[in-house]
Amino acid sequence: MNVFVFHLVSGDAFLTGNAMLVAALLGIASGRMVVQRLASLCGIFGLLLMVMTAVPGNGLYYFAGAGLGISWMIWRFHFRSSRRFGTIFIVVVIAFVSLSLANELSGRRRPDFDEPAPRTLVIFADSLTAGISENEAITWPNLLSRKHSIRVIDYSRMGATVGSELKRLDELALVDGVILIELGGNDVLGATSVPDFERSLNEFLSQVTASHQTVVMFELPVPPTFNRFGSVQRRLARRYSVQLIPKRELAKILASPENTLDTIHLSQPGHEQMARSVWDQISFAFQPVP
Repeated sequence: MNVFVFHLVSGDAFLTGNAMLVAALLGIASGRMVVQRLASLCGIFGLLLMVMTAVPGNGLYYFAGAGLGISWMIWRFHFRSSRRFGTIFIVVVIAFVSLSLANELSGRRRPDFDEPAPRTLVIFADSLTAGISENEAITWPNLLSRKHSIRVIDYSRMGATVGSELKRLDELALVDGVILIELGGNDVLGATSVPDFERSLNEFLSQVTASHQTVVMFELPVPPTFNRFGSVQRRLARRYSVQLIPKRELAKILASPENTLDTIHLSQPGHEQMARSVWDQISFAFQPVP
């Protein structure tokens, strides 16, 4: 994963886009023609970055962003002499930046746990966790079990989707502890539609949270134009009080060439970094060692 792709899928480009919008406003306020023209370009590119980064948001948010870009061009080329129009536009931009930052930063918080759970971790995951058959790496669930004295029940398997694991739920034991979900990558990269993904994830979370266990889910670092998958994740996580591990954590691991075999499946160093990252995110969910 190259630097630019990581910047997009991690959500960092969204923050860059917001910074470019603010810089554009400052440039326009300078009153210098050359600076104002550069600022206009900066603002347009900032909006493009914000859209490309696929930050979870509803259609109204992206419609507002598109409207902002069109308004920007209208102002610069037709109403730039109107101070009233300019003032209104700047206020709208500041409000848009503030709301968009609040939305994104709220999704970057690490999981917060109210009560410590028994030292058992139940994992539902795909081949990112299970590994691939020809790779003999010690997977990160095994590393967690060895290093941190917790019981790990690993239900990960190659090719798993949210829908396929939903069908298996009745056959699997959900013991007291923490449930960790690392699913959805095959849905995004495969043929699963957003409505089907939402239906499956809604039912899956409904069942695993029914016994009031602590549930944690990896947020998907989705590529551009796939933001609806991320929106579904965040919305359902709020509905069922599921803690999200920020997508930047997974993107950061996949970004390093030495951590993957094929940009998706983890190598041994990748499993080791994944184990460290997961423990850093969920360690406070468990009761201390007796």
